[in-house]
Amino acid sequence: MICRAAECAACLGDFMGNALWSQPPLRRRTLLEPIDAARSLRAPSTVRKLLLNSIALMTIAIGTPAIAQTVTGDVTPPLPWGPGQVLMIGSNAVGTVTIAGGTTVDVGTTILADQPTGDGTVTVTGVGSALNISAGFLVGNRGVGTLDIVAGGVVTTVGMDIGATGAANGVATVSGSGSTLGVGNMLLVGGINTNGSASLNVTDGGRVNSGQARIGGGANNTTYGNGLATISGGDAIGNVSTWEITGELSVGSGLYGNGTLQITDGGKVTSDSGIIGDQSFSTGRVIVRGDNGAGTASVLDIDSELHVGRSGEGSLTIEAGGRVETNYARIASQAGSIGTVVIAGADGAGNASILQSQETIQIGTFGVGELTLTDGGIAATDPARITFLGGTAGSSGTLNIGARSGDAAAGAGELRTGALNFGVGTATINFNHTGEIDFSTGMYSVGVGTHTLSHEAGITTLTHANLGFTGATNVIGGTLIVGRGGSGSLAASNVTVGNGATVAGTGALGRLTVQSGGVHAPGNSIGTQIVNGPYILQAGAILEIETNAAGQSDRVIVNGTVDLTGATLRVIAESGNYAAATDYLIIDNDGADAVSGTFGTITSNLAFLDPTVNYAGGTGNDVVLTLTRNTTAITSVAQTPNQISVAGGLNQLPLTNPLLLSVFGQSAEGARQAFDALSGEVHATLGSTLARDARFTRGAIFSRLQQAHYAGAGASGGSTETAALGNTSTTAVAGRFDAPMMGLGMGGSERASAYDAPSASPLVFWAQAFGSWADADGDGNAASAKRNIGGFLSGVDTHIGSGWRAGLALGYSRSNVSVSQRISSAEINGYHLAAYAGGSVGSFALRTGASWSWNDIDTERTVVFPGFLDRVDADYDGDTGQIFGEIALPLGAGALAYEPFANLAYVHVSTDRFTEQGGIAALTGFGGDQDVLYSTLGVRFALETTRGGARVVPRASFAWQHAFGDVDPTRSLAFSGAPGMTIAGTPLARNAALIEAGLDFALSPSATLGVSYNGEIASDIEDHGVSGRFNWRF
Repeated sequence: MICRAAECAACLGDFMGNALWSQPPLRRRTLLEPIDAARSLRAPSTVRKLLLNSIALMTIAIGTPAIAQTVTGDVTPPLPWGPGQVLMIGSNAVGTVTIAGGTTVDVGTTILADQPTGDGTVTVTGVGSALNISAGFLVGNRGVGTLDIVAGGVVTTVGMDIGATGAANGVATVSGSGSTLGVGNMLLVGGINTNGSASLNVTDGGRVNSGQARIGGGANNTTYGNGLATISGGDAIGNVSTWEITGELSVGSGLYGNGTLQITDGGKVTSDSGIIGDQSFSTGRVIVRGDNGAGTASVLDIDSELHVGRSGEGSLTIEAGGRVETNYARIASQAGSIGTVVIAGADGAGNASILQSQETIQIGTFGVGELTLTDGGIAATDPARITFLGGTAGSSGTLNIGARSGDAAAGAGELRTGALNFGVGTATINFNHTGEIDFSTGMYSVGVGTHTLSHEAGITTLTHANLGFTGATNVIGGTLIVGRGGSGSLAASNVTVGNGATVAGTGALGRLTVQSGGVHAPGNSIGTQIVNGPYILQAGAILEIETNAAGQSDRVIVNGTVDLTGATLRVIAESGNYAAATDYLIIDNDGADAVSGTFGTITSNLAFLDPTVNYAGGTGNDVVLTLTRNTTAITSVAQTPNQISVAGGLNQLPLTNPLLLSVFGQSAEGARQAFDALSGEVHATLGSTLARDARFTRGAIFSRLQQAHYAGAGASGGSTETAALGNTSTTAVAGRFDAPMMGLGMGGSERASAYDAPSASPLVFWAQAFGSWADADGDGNAASAKRNIGGFLSGVDTHIGSGWRAGLALGYSRSNVSVSQRISSAEINGYHLAAYAGGSVGSFALRTGASWSWNDIDTERTVVFPGFLDRVDADYDGDTGQIFGEIALPLGAGALAYEPFANLAYVHVSTDRFTEQGGIAALTGFGGDQDVLYSTLGVRFALETTRGGARVVPRASFAWQHAFGDVDPTRSLAFSGAPGMTIAGTPLARNAALIEAGLDFALSPSATLGVSYNGEIASDIEDHGVSGRFNWRF
C-alpha cells in the first residue's frame, strides 16, 4: 500500500521502489540519477527530504502513466520477465497482463488459461507496445483465454493456437490501425477443442500475418476443432483489415473439424492455397460479403488452387459484391467430398459478386459439386479456359443459373468461360431463373457420363451451336429458345417438353417429344426449326404456329417420323389484310412415311378466318394449314354501343375495301380495338365539352349582375352586410356610383352620400378572366376526356331605370381536349357575345342574359390497331347559344351577408358538317345539335372583416346543379362510301356540386386584390379552376 502523503518518510522507500522498479532499466536509471544527486547534497535534512519528496511526486506524474506492464491475479513468474521465460497467465484462476506505453516485452512460451478453471487475458495496446514470444502461444489451452491487440499494439510469435484443447474457449482480437499479429509458422483457430470454441477477429484495419492457417482442426489434420475467423472492415484512412498467409489456408481442416471464415465489409484474406472442408467428416464454410462502403470489395485471394470440399464438406458463399480470386478452382475435388458454391448479387454500386479463376473451374471433380449463380453473381475463367461438370466416373457436377432445382426461381447469374464440358460423371446444367437471359457458352459432351440440360423457369435463349452436346434436354417449365438469328442449336440432344413448358427458336433439335400441356413454338416470331429425329406431339401437346397475311408462317422441318395424334394446333395470326383463303406449309416432312394421327383440336385467334389442316399436302406427306374467310358477322364481336355502330358502318363497305379487310384480319379483341380506334369519338365528346363550358360565360354575367345589384344597394343606402356579396371575380374599371360593388365597407349607408344614385346612369366597364382544368370519366362506351380552358369576358352596362341595369359583353377562350384512350385531341377557339340585364323585384334580385359563341374547332386522330396505322385531322365550326336567368333573395345576419338563389340555363350546341383529311380511316361528320337544360339551387355567403387595419372579405358559394336533355352527346359520322353511324361521346354529369371560395383584400379605397377557387365535382367529372383578380375604381 502506497501512502498518498508523499512527504511521509516512512512510505518513501516503498513508494520509490514500486514506482521505479516498474520502469524499464534505462528509464529506471534516468529516474535514479536525480535521487542520488539529492542524497549527496550538503543541506539540512528537511531540505533533502523536501527534494526527495519532490522527485517522488515527479515520479508519480511522469513514471506511473507509462508503466510497461500491469499484472494482476494468477500470473507466473512474477515481474521482471526476460527472453525465453515461460509465461503462464490465468492458469487456474483469473490473471491479466497489460502491455502499454510503447514498451516491448520479450518472453518464451506463453500460455493463457492452462487449466479448465483458468481465465487468462493479455492486452497489448498503443503504438510501440509489443509482446514478442520466441516460442508458441496458446490462447486458451484448456480454459478461457483472451488476447486483445489494439491501438497499434504488436504481438509476434512462432506459432499460435486459439482455443487449443478440450473445452477451451479462446478469443483473439486485432483491431485498429497498426495493430498487428505476426505468426511465423502455424496459426490455429480451434485446435482440438472438441467442446469449446475459438475465434479470431480482425477489425478496423488490424493486420494478421502467418505462415499457415487452420480454422477448425489441429496441425496434423487428424483432430477435432471448432473455429471462427472474422476479417472485417477497415480504419478511417482506408486501410482494410487483412490476414496474409504465405502458405496454406485450411477451413474445417481437422478430422471432424468445423471451421468458418467470414470476410466482410472490405476485409481481405490472401493465401498461397486454400482448402474449405479439408479432411473426411470436416465442415468448412467461407463467406465473402460486401464492401467497405467506399467501393473496396471484401476479397479472398488464393494464389494457386482453391478447393471447396477436398475430402470433407465445404461451402463458399460470395455475395453483395464480394470477390474470390484464384488460379484454379475445384469444387468437390476428391472422392467423398461435397462442395457447394453460391455467388449472388452485387454491392450498392452495382459491382457483381464474382469468382474469378484464371484457369479452369471444376465442379464435381471426384465428389459432389454444385455451383449456383444467382441475382447477377458471376463465375469466370480466362476466355481460353473451360468449366468442367462431373469430371470423373462417380462424380456429380451441377451448375444452377438462378436457383437450385426445385427452389423458387431467382434472378439469373452469369457464367463467363470458354466452354462448358460435361465429363464422364453425372453433369447437369439447370436453368431456374426469373426474367429473360441469353446463354452463349458452348456445351460439349466430352465423356460417356449422364448429361442433362434442365430448364425449370424463366426464358432462356441458347445462342451457341452446342453441336457437341449429346445429353438430354428436359424443359420442365418456362421457355427454352434454341437459336436466334441463325445461331444456336441442340441438334444432337433429345428434347422433352413437359406440361406448361415451351420450346421455341430456329435452332435445330434432335428427337423432340412434347408431352401433354407442353408447347412447341417453332421460330422467333415467324421462322423455321429443324427436328433431327422423330417428332412426337402427344395427346394434349400444343403446336403453336404464327402466320401473317403475306402467306408466311412458322414451319417445322422433320428428318424423321411425325406423330400428331390428339395434339392441339394453335394458330396465332398476325393482324393484316388477309385473302379469302391462304395456305401455309407448317410441317415439312422430309421422311417417306405419312404423318401419323391428326390434331385433336385446332384453334385460331382470328375472329373472321377459320383454320383447316391437310395432312397429305405439299409433297404428299406434309401438313398444310389453310385460313379461310368465315361467315362470322363483323358486328358479332362488338360489345359497346359505339363498337356496334362502327361494326355496322364497316359492314356496309364492299368486301374488297382495305379498311374492312384490315378488320377481318383481327382477333376478336383486335377487332374491338379497331372499332374503338375508328369511331371518331372525339367529335361527339366535343358536344358535351361545349355545353359544359358555356357556364364560364354564364358565370361571368351572373357575377357582374350580382355585383351591380349590391353596388346599387350600397349607393342607395342598403346594408353594408349585403353589399359584401358584391365581391365577385368581375373587375369594374369605371363608374363612380358603382364604387361599393366589392363591399369591403365601401357600400354602407355611411358612405352612400359620396356616390351618385343609380339613376345617374353612368357606364360601367368590367372584365373577368377564367381558367379551369377538367377530367371527365368515360361510361364504358365512350372514353374518358381531359380539358383545359382559359379566357376572358369584358363588358359594359348602364342603368335603364327602376333600379335595373343592362349591358353587352365580348370575350375569347381557348380550350384543349384530349381523349387519350382514342389517341385523339382537339383545340377550340371560342369568340363570345352576350347581352344581359338585372335588377330588383321587391325583395328579390332578378338576373337574366343570353350569349352566342362562335367556335373554331381543329381535331387530330391517330388510328391504331394491330397491323394498322393512319392519321387524320379536321377543321370545322360550331356554335353555342344559351339563355339563362337567376332569382336570389339577399339576406343578412350581423356581419354575415348571404343569399339563397336558383337559376335556369338552356344551352344549344350545333356543329357543322366536315370531312377529315388523311388515309382510309378518315370520317365524314354530319351537322349535329345538342340541347341541355341546367337547373341550379344554392346559397352564397360573404363576411366583411378587418385584419391589421385592412378590410378583408372571405366569400363562398355552394350549389347543386342538375342537367336535363342531351347529357349523352352523339354525332353522326360515316366512312367513305358508307352510310352514317351514331357515335356517343363522354357524357355530361347529371348531378354536380358547384363550389366557389374566395378571399378579397382592400389595398386602398379604390383597389382590391382577390383570389378564388371554382369547382364542379360529380361522380364522373372533376373540374377545378383557380383565379386571381385585381379591381380598381377610378
